[in-house]
Amino acid sequence: PAPDTSRLEELLHSTAQQEIGLPPLADVEVELTIERGKLDQEIERIKTLAARFGGTAIQGTGDNTGTDVLAEISPKLTDRFLEALKHPDERPAVELPAGDQQNALVQVRLKFQSS
Repeated sequence: PAPDTSRLEELLHSTAQQEIGLPPLADVEVELTIERGKLDQEIERIKTLAARFGGTAIQGTGDNTGTDVLAEISPKLTDRFLEALKHPDERPAVELPAGDQQNALVQVRLKFQSS
C-alpha cells in the first residue's frame, strides 16, 4: 500500500497559506481603546464622522475583546479622518473633494479597556 501522505499535505498547505498571507481588507487600520459600555456610542460617532467626510461606516465583527468598524471615505481625506477619530473633542471642518469617485477603506478596531 502507498504511504499516507495526508499529514504532509496538510502541513504543506498550511505553511503555504501562512507564507502567502492575505492582503489586508482595509487600506488603513487604526485601533482605539474604549470602555465596553460606550461601544454603541463610539460606533455611532464613527458613522457620523464618516458621513461628515462624505462616506459611510458599518459595524463589522466583534468578540469579547472589541469590535471592528469599516469606514469608506475618499482617500484624500483619510489622514484627516484618522485625526478626527483620535481626537473626539474636536469638530473637523471638512471640504469634500469635488468629483472624487475613489474610496479608501479604513478599518477601526475598537478594543475594550482591560479591567
